[in-house]
Amino acid sequence: MGIAGLQPIPHHFGKIAVATGDGELAESRAGRVETAQAITAACEAETSATAQQ
Repeated sequence: MGIAGLQPIPHHFGKIAVATGDGELAESRAGRVETAQAITAACEAETSATAQQ
């Protein structure tokens, strides 16, 4: 643990991200879930559109 309990977390875009608490991590996780759901929905829409042709 670093200063005032802040923990550096790995960041995939080459930046150094610092988590300020569970709220930020949960928000990040929720964003990834939303993105995955959006991709899934887009794929399903494309698949059903292709099937109808």
